[in-house]
Amino acid sequence: MTLATFISDISTELNTGTTVDAIIETKVRKAARTIEGLHNWEHMRKEEIITFSVATPTVDLTTSIKRVDALWQVEDGVNLFGNLVEKTDLAQLDDDEERKFFYKEGRILHPNWTVDEDSAWNMLAYRFTAWPTDTGQTPDLITVAEDALYHQVMMEMGPVVKDAELAQFHQPLLQPAVEAAISVEAELMIGGRIEQIDAD
Repeated sequence: MTLATFISDISTELNTGTTVDAIIETKVRKAARTIEGLHNWEHMRKEEIITFSVATPTVDLTTSIKRVDALWQVEDGVNLFGNLVEKTDLAQLDDDEERKFFYKEGRILHPNWTVDEDSAWNMLAYRFTAWPTDTGQTPDLITVAEDALYHQVMMEMGPVVKDAELAQFHQPLLQPAVEAAISVEAELMIGGRIEQIDAD
């Protein structure tokens, strides 16, 4: 289902004509952030490269990063992992220049060594979806959690269409929809792994 179709279905359900269609799209984006905040969905799991440079020895994770899972470099075919700690843990760490670790201060990621040359690291993180401006696309969240997103949008739209009962009706349906989507996603992930094993 494309984003345009999803918005159209919400509009049809609300039966308010086209007067609130622009608001629906905004509420869909807001609802998506809420649903992605409830669970670390697999489509949010991204691997990317970050660089600590001499000019900029820290990295701003931006508000789109929900959680960082791992940081590592590859040397001679071996993954060398850095340790990600909270700032409050710094006093408990050994003063070891060979031990690479990072700490977060708000959104800023700091290395524990003096950056005297550019240092690129692989990062595995959960990132909130950047929703497409092209409504002809199908966001991953619609694919894996359409019902949950639908209920959250309808809850968001209650005040817009001045229907207090709308949110009350959909609120108890949200959590079961999220749990069902998580279960389906887990089954798809297992199936994907099995197919990969068979292919190997």
